[in-house]
Amino acid sequence: MQGSPKRDGAERDSAPDTECGPCVVVGFDGSDAARRAVRGMCDRVAPKGTVIVVCACPCSGIGLCPCRGPDRRLSRARREAVLESALLDAEIPELVSVVLEVRDRPAPQAILEAAREHAADTIAVATRGIDRAPRGIGRVARALAELTDRPLVLWPA
Repeated sequence: MQGSPKRDGAERDSAPDTECGPCVVVGFDGSDAARRAVRGMCDRVAPKGTVIVVCACPCSGIGLCPCRGPDRRLSRARREAVLESALLDAEIPELVSVVLEVRDRPAPQAILEAAREHAADTIAVATRGIDRAPRGIGRVARALAELTDRPLVLWPA
């Protein structure tokens, strides 16, 4: 499905075809800055690139994660639906493929794992997410800067 988010799994049989354009992984926590990062990276990979949007769950500091609510045992499908709903405001360009993934790991590990699996060219995250570090960059961005083996785009909060 191009131009709108799709879930990982049932709607695709294998990793996205990146021969037609670049592939980037964007860490997503539901913050406005994360939404801007998704939109900005979609613009950068257009017209035929792929954006893998990763939400870490269970989270450690990620505000969007639906497992923080009253029902901490939400199904994967429900968590993906919450993620998809949160991304609808991102206005994805028509020729960009967006794949949503919920991963049961801490955010830095989930993002790095997705980048390796999809052979992503770049990783992007907001400089500060929901936890709003008082200065500098947040803990996820800092961990990725220390651990990544590929270019990292830090999107301003």
